[in-house]
Amino acid sequence: MKKIFKEIHLDNKLTQDEELAKQQIHNADYILDKTGLDLVTCGNCGTIQSIYAGHESQECYSCGFTADSCDFPSLFFDGMTIMKDEPQLDAISKAQEHLKSFGLETKRSGETLWIVTNGTSLKLSDDEIDWRATQYELKQKENK
Repeated sequence: MKKIFKEIHLDNKLTQDEELAKQQIHNADYILDKTGLDLVTCGNCGTIQSIYAGHESQECYSCGFTADSCDFPSLFFDGMTIMKDEPQLDAISKAQEHLKSFGLETKRSGETLWIVTNGTSLKLSDDEIDWRATQYELKQKENK
């Protein structure tokens, strides 16, 4: 499955799940402002931990790595990148995209795809599309 990476900035227009990531940034900023604690990862082993942001030297509780605060990157910050799976198209949407590449007009109604050509409509159900897509993929493999 393909992964999508997106930087989250506090002034971006975001999707709902990206808004959740933005809320995490606000929560982390609130904790930092109120307590001085920052949620970070160790720059050596990657262990998640909290550190006092005002201290110059930090030590990882897991591996003993000692370094400046800058070597313990924050988990949540303005400009952070999130990763999520790219939405997968269902069989009807895949067929619709494929048919559009041939210049065919299609209309979707629930689990039915209509192909409109020369004033005539051809109806394809989800099962037919799955079977045809499988046959098409097999034929492509045979031709390679």
